[in-house]
Amino acid sequence: MTASDPVAPRLALSVHADFVCRHSGACCTAGWAIPVETPLHQRLEEAMRDGRLRPPALGAEHASGPFLTPTDPPEGCGAILKTDATGTCAFFDRRAGNLCAIQQHLGHDHLPSACRHFPRVCLIDSRGLFVTLSHYCPTVAGALFDEATRLGIVSEPAVLRSGAVYEGLDARGAFPPLLRPNLLMDLGSYDLFERYMVRTLAREDLSPEAALQRLAFTAEDVRYWTVGEMSLVEHVRGAIDVGDTLGRDLGCPEPTAAMLASLFAEVTSSVSSGLRRPEAAPNLDDVYRSFVRPAWAGFRRPVSRYLAAKGFANWLAYQGHGVRTIVFSMAVALAVLKVEAARQCGRAGRALDRDLLLEAFRAADLLLVHLPSREELAHRLSAVEAKPAVEFLAATGLVSA
Repeated sequence: MTASDPVAPRLALSVHADFVCRHSGACCTAGWAIPVETPLHQRLEEAMRDGRLRPPALGAEHASGPFLTPTDPPEGCGAILKTDATGTCAFFDRRAGNLCAIQQHLGHDHLPSACRHFPRVCLIDSRGLFVTLSHYCPTVAGALFDEATRLGIVSEPAVLRSGAVYEGLDARGAFPPLLRPNLLMDLGSYDLFERYMVRTLAREDLSPEAALQRLAFTAEDVRYWTVGEMSLVEHVRGAIDVGDTLGRDLGCPEPTAAMLASLFAEVTSSVSSGLRRPEAAPNLDDVYRSFVRPAWAGFRRPVSRYLAAKGFANWLAYQGHGVRTIVFSMAVALAVLKVEAARQCGRAGRALDRDLLLEAFRAADLLLVHLPSREELAHRLSAVEAKPAVEFLAATGLVSA
């Protein structure tokens, strides 16, 4: 969905605020089917005819041109960018320093919409424009390790270019997020809860698991508001105050391989048709216990930041059925990250380190952001809204059954 005009205020997480493309080439070599809008396709074809645009020669597969004509194109799509056998886009110029030929010769505004916006994932509602970033981009994933930046929400970040129009989930004409099935929140109450999620994950005295556990308990308090009592805003403030006073360590259980695999499957079951569904490693338990668990505590800050990026600007606020769904999606993201960390460690044959965790962040967001059907994932995760409280808490893997 598209915002037809610039929206203010514009908000992002501090760890994403100063993102600038470093030309890693990850997005241009991912093999994604990038749609080209019909008017843009016509302009690019014209630029190629008059010599203003020259795609680099990447092999015989591009002899017929850099575009594919889709058999069942999305609305407004005139073509698909070709990729070669390695997944490299026809316009990617490795010899020019991992630059895009379109951007080099015609400028940023001539890129397809998907390319202009990557790695931004935007949510637009009546409060403003909220942006999180995909950590499939190595530059974004690397920013999670920046010790100089304190996690928080910032206004008018550099990652959102002044005057640019950004696409995403446009919820300005939609009902506010659900508190629980059949009961709406108001945007003021949801804003309080969203900021509380980020603030809790920014706490240095809480592990990522302890922070998520606290959010799960607070979500339970928040969702049991009754119409006719105090206002919802007052109720949410009270639940947050209680959450802030919970003990630092409430005793998070160590996840079993079966629990991690089960939460991982919540996402893989939602992968869009035609795309490969990754599987958890068959030796997940051994690899996790040997290589991931001993080093995990040393990475609590980047992991907490990653989870904050899953709670902030979360489309599930509008696609899901309540605040439980949002917290559950973060618990699922944590499990996916642990599975991917185990996969990276198993391949490398060594304990978790910064480089392996960075690749785990990338792999986790490939699965969480780019492969699934968002509607199917929202449907699957929203099933927790119907569970008794004790079953919901146990389903997160953060509270013992």
